[in-house]
Amino acid sequence: MKPKRTKYIVGIVIGNLLLFSPLIGLFGTALGMQRAFDRLDSTGIQDPKALSGSIGSVLIVSAAGLIGFVCGVVLLTVSIIFFIRAGRMQQAAASATFNEAGNASPS
Repeated sequence: MKPKRTKYIVGIVIGNLLLFSPLIGLFGTALGMQRAFDRLDSTGIQDPKALSGSIGSVLIVSAAGLIGFVCGVVLLTVSIIFFIRAGRMQQAAASATFNEAGNASPS
């Protein structure tokens, strides 16, 4: 495998890892909501700003997970396309080299 295709493999691996970002965001959302309702339990309903601030930070974690997923899909798709194109170019170059060597007239 040529080094040119190796960078596309790295993109494929990173893209696959980013596909799991919604799960990480969901986990962060669950933990954040637990903290938000623990704060509500300790302060009571008299302090709604404490609850709304916690819920706001939870929404940021959820949005970050979704943004990571979209970036992962784009990176994975582009990396796979370029990986396949690089492989086809390597095959074409190898077959052209073989044809030139095969068509050479003996001396």
